[in-house]
Amino acid sequence: MFILRNKPLFWDTVIAETTSMDASFAGVKDKQITSLGDIPLVVISSSAILELAATPELSVKADKVLRELQREIAGQSSRGTHSTVEGTTHFIQLVKPQVVIDAIKQALQWFSK
Repeated sequence: MFILRNKPLFWDTVIAETTSMDASFAGVKDKQITSLGDIPLVVISSSAILELAATPELSVKADKVLRELQREIAGQSSRGTHSTVEGTTHFIQLVKPQVVIDAIKQALQWFSK
């Protein structure tokens, strides 16, 4: 991950994501989606508290909200699942790629049923 953070493209992407978040969130909120039906949905959470705020205390609070939202979105699909993977960070795909591979395979199996 450190190597990626040294590349200008990484920071350009971070800035682009950050500046478009409000508009993206507003667009989704405007849709007033309350159910995802039976869409196969696998939500994977890291075990680490993400440093989402200016202080550790606020990060703990923000992390709790994020985890609740992750459980909530998984619950919006009748085929939604949510799991927390121990020993991971935000970059689960780098730390434990097999977990992500298994989740993709699980979702693909749902499509074949």
